[in-house]
Amino acid sequence: MNTFDKKRLFCHLYITTLIFLLQTLAPSLAQVTISGTLVSSDATSVNGVNIIFHPPNNFQQIIAFGFSDNKGYFSVEINSKEDSIALTAKSLSFRDTTLVLANKSQNLTLHLVSETFNIKEVTVKGYPIISGKDTTTYIVNAFAQEKDFSIGDVISKMPGFEVSPSGKISYMGRDIQKYYIEGQDLLGRRYPLANKNLPYESVSAVEVLHNHQPIKAIDGVIATDATSINIRLKKNVTITGTAQTTVGFSPLLWDINLTPMLFQKNQQIIASWQTNNIGNNLQFQHQPLTYSNGELNGMITLKPQLISIPNISFPNIPQNRYLDNNAHLVTYNHLIKLNSDTELKINGSYYRDNIDDVQSITTKYFLEDSALTISEKQFNNLFRNSLISNLTLTRNVSSVYLENQLSYGLFRDKNAANIFNSEMQQINAELYHQTLSNDFQILIPIKKNFLQINSVIDFNHSPQQLIFEPGVHSLVVEDSDGTVQQILNKNLITENEARYGLSFGDFILSSSLALNHEIQSHETKIKSNGYLIDSDSLKNMLKWHQTTLEFRESIEYKKKKLILKIGFPLRYIILDIDDHIHSATNKTYNLLGNPFISANYKPSGYISANFSANYSKTLSDPNKLTQGYITISHRLIQKNDMEIDLVSSASYQTKVNFRNPLAGLWGTLSWQESVNSKKFLTNQISNDDGTFLYQAVRYDNRSHFRNLSSEFTWFIHDLKTTLGMKSRFNQTISDYFLNGQPSKMQQKKYELVPKILYTGNRSWTVEYSCHFSKTSLQLYQSTSDITETGHNLNFFFYPNKQHSIGFETEYFIFGRENMKTVESLFSNIVYRFNPNGRRINIKLQCRNIFNTHKIVKTRESNLAYLQTEYSLRPREFLITASWSLRNPKH
Repeated sequence: MNTFDKKRLFCHLYITTLIFLLQTLAPSLAQVTISGTLVSSDATSVNGVNIIFHPPNNFQQIIAFGFSDNKGYFSVEINSKEDSIALTAKSLSFRDTTLVLANKSQNLTLHLVSETFNIKEVTVKGYPIISGKDTTTYIVNAFAQEKDFSIGDVISKMPGFEVSPSGKISYMGRDIQKYYIEGQDLLGRRYPLANKNLPYESVSAVEVLHNHQPIKAIDGVIATDATSINIRLKKNVTITGTAQTTVGFSPLLWDINLTPMLFQKNQQIIASWQTNNIGNNLQFQHQPLTYSNGELNGMITLKPQLISIPNISFPNIPQNRYLDNNAHLVTYNHLIKLNSDTELKINGSYYRDNIDDVQSITTKYFLEDSALTISEKQFNNLFRNSLISNLTLTRNVSSVYLENQLSYGLFRDKNAANIFNSEMQQINAELYHQTLSNDFQILIPIKKNFLQINSVIDFNHSPQQLIFEPGVHSLVVEDSDGTVQQILNKNLITENEARYGLSFGDFILSSSLALNHEIQSHETKIKSNGYLIDSDSLKNMLKWHQTTLEFRESIEYKKKKLILKIGFPLRYIILDIDDHIHSATNKTYNLLGNPFISANYKPSGYISANFSANYSKTLSDPNKLTQGYITISHRLIQKNDMEIDLVSSASYQTKVNFRNPLAGLWGTLSWQESVNSKKFLTNQISNDDGTFLYQAVRYDNRSHFRNLSSEFTWFIHDLKTTLGMKSRFNQTISDYFLNGQPSKMQQKKYELVPKILYTGNRSWTVEYSCHFSKTSLQLYQSTSDITETGHNLNFFFYPNKQHSIGFETEYFIFGRENMKTVESLFSNIVYRFNPNGRRINIKLQCRNIFNTHKIVKTRESNLAYLQTEYSLRPREFLITASWSLRNPKH
């Protein structure tokens, strides 16, 4: 075989192998289907011929692919914006044949000429990351390790990705928009449920969908820079999931997880029952919040917390080091394809947890010319009990997008705190909340234009109360053995919008008209010794109506490399507030403009740059306009006047992204700056007993925020090593009032996070990361520095495929200027045994080998310096049996 034939043979084998690995990875988002039949010139078998689609002038870029069957028939779905497309048939039995076709659905016949190549010996090595125009594919097996179980474990090792302890995924520093499994969005924001429980052995690849537009009716019309991911299962995987049982001692410990999953063409099901007391937080699989496209999602079923017991702010260490829980989660999620274009989703989740927290706090309050120091030991018990359910009907086709979601949430949480200083004080909070909402939207394309209608109705009922034994706040209630602060909040919200988009040439003009209305009542009262205190200064009864008429006008210019968008929304707000207790009313009329501009420039396939700027004006929360005293917590009383504040905000952000998966390089660099202006500021008035009264005062004030962040990742394929570096700088400058005296606070925070993951040796792997942060706080012309350093080192040894031994070490250092440095060391040892040819996996753990029982953290605010000592979980011994639930044939 000559050199030319060898190169051609290698090319054929490489492409064949590549297509075989990717056969099930292409997203089911195609709009064009090209089918046909292959015909041989001499009756040579036409089975298994590679059918490759690519741009006519770029044979290296694969848009779509497929294989012919034993009769020579093939059918491939295409998702490309090109006017024409090239089809190439490749096989070791035939001469390469290429046709240039119109990019439209069609059926054709292709004649092939036989040409045979003799094979001696060829070795083909595939790269684990495959990059297309708008899709980057990660081959799961290339990144999985013996110690991994779920797909979330593997994604956390893929370059460019970051997975938080809660299971939230970000790519290149930005939260993902959608989490698809085989092209279906079964879980929505609850995707950590799948990420933590879907065995990686059932997954072939993870696809990153760049510039992903989930609404087909405006795909290619409305540009987006959002990123989603799609989980591609292995062929023939329909049943999978997790079954796991953990038992241990010191004291009696358990962790049970039964999460079966079904994935079929016409339906998907994920159900789960989980319970544990070993510190695994199940809250994020029940009610997560995600931030995407500049908006916080999940707010409709979020419980408002109007009052609270003294909260515990935890150090930046893994939760299973300190979380003393007794958690239970039952969830059922079912997606049914009613037809090829319409689906019905049922998502229901019940969560119950009982958490105990212990901390010792030394608080030093900064007063004008003195300091007040209070030392307390605090025992918190948090009882969480909630039910959330959604029923969603969706039709998503190129001719129409329709979605209606009915949501219901019920929360019956109870929190308790016992605080010991000179005497014991018991505080209980009952935080009830009930919400019912319906969210409807429809989008209809009209030629190159579109009409969109959105409508939301949301009803909320929140009766909450705070109970003190003995009573507190002598300036409000004297000689009281018990005080009860009651708050009843009810509101009805309706939001309605009609939007029309007009496309002409490279421009899209979008106009919308929105009418929103909110009715709310906010009632507060205080009981002492079981009796209602009949004093207007301790009661509130606010009722208010807010009507907003908003006109949004924007224009978008789109070329191949540039997307520019400019808008100028106008809002006219009528706010009518009535204070029945204090005989006060306030009716305001406000015309607010919120201009914005954004630009996205992509000079090449590797580099993109984003810029955005906006100016906005918003009104303060009317619920804050309470003229009677409200006891918010055991050290905080709040009282305000009947005046609405107008908050002005100006901000801009610029970001540069670099992505070259074939070179193994990812990087982002961003700068953000914002300035907020208000006419009111909270005056924090200190009392001799350590309590504070918060009262709004008229004072023009500004806050200035700056942020510089970067993230770089280098994946060295030959060494199977990933190097990463994250850095961040924040600066906040703001005004504040303390005891009637204005002052300024300036805070700077520096963070640096280097990491390395080496998996190049079959016998061992090592992972190291470091998190360093320094916070500088300037108050009263003095500056104090707080530093935190955390080192994480994980080493795993694999003597063979059945056994592995791991050592996990975390070393934390907390320091404050002119104070003794506090150090804490945690270590785990893990042994895993996987019987050959069996699904079961046995894991033995000893957690917190050195029995570290406390950790100390310091922090500062404009009021006080706090040093907190947290109680941690003791040394624990655990044995876990886990196995994946998958098809018998898999």
